[in-house]
Amino acid sequence: MAVSINAVAPLCPNELSGYISIMPSGGVYPFLINGVGLLDSVLSFNSLSSGEYPFQILDNNGCYIDTSIILNGAHTYQPSANLLLRPCHDESNGVIELSGLPPGVEKLVLNGNIIPIENVLNDISSGTNQFMIEDSLGCKYEWGLEVMSVPQHFISIGQDVKYPIGTFVQVEAEAINNTFLNDLSLHWFSDNLKQVFCNDCSSIKFGLEGNTEVVLVATTQEGCVDSDTLKVSAESQNLYFPNIFAPNSNSDNALFVIQAPDDEQFNIELLEIFDRWGNLVFLKRNFSPNDNSVAWDGTSNGINCPAGVYIWHAKGRNSINYTGDVTLMR
Repeated sequence: MAVSINAVAPLCPNELSGYISIMPSGGVYPFLINGVGLLDSVLSFNSLSSGEYPFQILDNNGCYIDTSIILNGAHTYQPSANLLLRPCHDESNGVIELSGLPPGVEKLVLNGNIIPIENVLNDISSGTNQFMIEDSLGCKYEWGLEVMSVPQHFISIGQDVKYPIGTFVQVEAEAINNTFLNDLSLHWFSDNLKQVFCNDCSSIKFGLEGNTEVVLVATTQEGCVDSDTLKVSAESQNLYFPNIFAPNSNSDNALFVIQAPDDEQFNIELLEIFDRWGNLVFLKRNFSPNDNSVAWDGTSNGINCPAGVYIWHAKGRNSINYTGDVTLMR
């Protein structure tokens, strides 16, 4: 018994265009091929893909032939698209690179539009991008690439705040929405972008002299820009420091006492007073305003200080510094 085989491999990868025909000869009719009875002299198998196909041809006397046919189709290419740069939010400025392309590409289609055949493609949008290429043999390859854009907002410097005048305010940059601070270029501004605080600093610190608006402009590696604004409101500390007092008098100015409105009571961290030679004559820490029991009575170590001008230094809430002078009268 003998067998004649005619086989045609698919032209393109993943196509079902292969063909195998088997014609046995000799032996005793009827024949079975893989269990299928041969009604004619030839049994054909159509719509085959590339691969190996085993067959057994059995005649009526029980004689058989085992054989295997391999359909070697065209080389299986696996084209792909790799994202080089993400597009910015609501923009079409992403960049991808094509790789694994078959030779002789004659058509490139992106999202249903025929585009120039290039390995690097610009103007890519977020979402699913569908690709189709066709080579010189007419073989087509189709695939998709899901592209995520840079978030619309990726930088934050927090909520608006309020501090007393003189406070040293520190503002920290925070990358948000799966963005990393090290991947951003940072530029800090104030006063409606007129003054540059710092470039590529993750935080800034400044003394608050009045209402201040801080703006941080951040740029990604893709060139996407986001900004955040922080308003720092300045509030005054309503402290009153006497500029003259007369110890041992019966007047209301007999003591050097720091005063504040009753509804704004807070801690005075430090009060120190010096004579004109720089000698410390009075020191008090952590006390409340309006307290005559901790006021300076014009003495130092129990001895009356002479009349004259004395320099004082105080630290109020949030370590805000105050300085001035007071005249002691005798």
